[in-house]
Amino acid sequence: MELYALQRVWFQKQRKNLMDRMTQLPRARPRKEQADREIDENLKRAFEKVASEPVPDRFTDLLKQLKEKEAKSRAQQSGEHTSND
Repeated sequence: MELYALQRVWFQKQRKNLMDRMTQLPRARPRKEQADREIDENLKRAFEKVASEPVPDRFTDLLKQLKEKEAKSRAQQSGEHTSND
């Protein structure tokens, strides 16, 4: 019976160690300055490419619709305030 208890304790420790290793984040390896510069340059290029693309018509249409709704809402609210006075 004692051997079984020892085996069980050993197994639980091994299981805990394994679970701890599985849930820990991997250690980050230090990067070289050259790699950092290349990453920065690639990100800037990608962002500039996306930023220079034209805004799709559907977005400008949606913005126009929102502005119109806001204008109507403000007009209704100002009309309600003047009629209550």
